Amino acid sequence: MKLRHLFVTLTLLLTCSVVQAQPPGLTKEGDTFRHEPSKSSVKVNTKDWEILDTKGTVKQPHIALRKAFGGTDVVITWTKIEDKITFDEAVELEMNQLVQSYGKDKVAKKDPITIENKSVSVIELSDGPDRDGKNLGVIYLLSAGPDANERWKVKIRAIVNKANETAGKAAVSDLLRQFQW
Repeated sequence: MKLRHLFVTLTLLLTCSVVQAQPPGLTKEGDTFRHEPSKSSVKVNTKDWEILDTKGTVKQPHIALRKAFGGTDVVITWTKIEDKITFDEAVELEMNQLVQSYGKDKVAKKDPITIENKSVSVIELSDGPDRDGKNLGVIYLLSAGPDANERWKVKIRAIVNKANETAGKAAVSDLLRQFQW
């Protein structure tokens, strides 16, 4: 468990910025985090989720969450999609990076899910991030933005303890339903 927390902390430090500093485009109004450039938002039930202070250095909009007593961590990031890359290509790039990190046998692209009539890509990791067999990962990717020229990849990366897999996935599913885009 210590290795998992160390990995999560290091990942957050390398890829995220401070929530309280409100990175460019990310604002908090009550329980709702709004990313204005992508015209998307997520409501976080703070009774169920602890908002983590990541103290990172990268100026990437994000939210880091931990499910109290549930063995579930979630990091939500917004990344601008480059002009010449489609969302499907961005998903494939994500998939390829995960295969390089975890191996082809541990990474599976699942059928997309639909939330509010919008498609969400799903990638599952059968192990990780500490690779001791106790956790699994699920990555949800969606495209948000005001128009075809201003697209953002929203990545919801969940790390779920296998002992609480059903409850962890249900909590993440509830969080996904709180997205507006």
